[in-house]
Amino acid sequence: MKKNRKIVLYISTSISILFFIIFLSYYLLYKYGNYPIIKGGLVKDHIQKMETTLFYLDEKLMSLQTIRPDTPGNSTGRYYINIVNTSDNKILFTHKCDCGLSDVIIHNNEIKIFTSKFLDGKWGNDIYQITLDKNLNIKNEKIIYNDKNGSIYNLAVTEKESEIYLLYESDDSRYGKFSFKFIRIKDDNINFIGIFPINNYKGAPYLKYINNHFYLLYGEYITIKDDKRFKTSIAKSKDLKEWIISDIPFLSPSIFELPCNSDVTIIQKNDNMVLIHYAEADQINTTKLKYATYNGRLEDLFEYYFNKK
Repeated sequence: MKKNRKIVLYISTSISILFFIIFLSYYLLYKYGNYPIIKGGLVKDHIQKMETTLFYLDEKLMSLQTIRPDTPGNSTGRYYINIVNTSDNKILFTHKCDCGLSDVIIHNNEIKIFTSKFLDGKWGNDIYQITLDKNLNIKNEKIIYNDKNGSIYNLAVTEKESEIYLLYESDDSRYGKFSFKFIRIKDDNINFIGIFPINNYKGAPYLKYINNHFYLLYGEYITIKDDKRFKTSIAKSKDLKEWIISDIPFLSPSIFELPCNSDVTIIQKNDNMVLIHYAEADQINTTKLKYATYNGRLEDLFEYYFNKK
């Protein structure tokens, strides 16, 4: 009898250790599988169907939230944006603008929000600019650009010297299912620059000018054993025309996550840490806003994907 108990105890202990090793392996794969990026957990008070952009306002870390409620009915009047202080999640600004997908930049001491619009279940062809003062009062809201060849979805914005560079996602059928187009904005002058030269699916862009290069993050399909998933890739350019595309994914979903890692926003939180927000999603109904970190400088993180052999 005692011998049987010892055998049972040995087997149960071995199984427990095995399960612990498997769990630990999966946990480490999730957390460090995108090294040097280290994945964390859910962003506090995240909302379903929400994309964010991190930015600083008077040295306070803010989040522009584009929120698309997952409720039936006419979309008009239901899509909106918030500006939130990330330290206490206090909403400082709300605007029911029927905004589809948005990005923000501080330019000439003003807050400039660029957005597409989603009305009556349809994406529009216009890019809107909403300008706020530092007290978050709306100064003006206007259409700055129209694309007659396709609807406009995601936007991403960055600044080089005194000029604003804007990327917008279009379904212009001449360039595949979705294309990225670039325009330059200086004062009231807007010039078309070109198109990102990749003809497969892409979406959820992030654009940043740093260290004499434009860095572009974007989502694209990957297939693992007939399972269609979405990774975030990275490319860089000096002029938005000629591109170098890294073979290393910037973010890929782990087996613990929903099949999409996309909608990345990044900021240098302090001298030694980069903060990343990204969406874990299924491309249909569910979106979880999660965070990750990198220990170091943003320019070093970007260059890692082009210098690694």
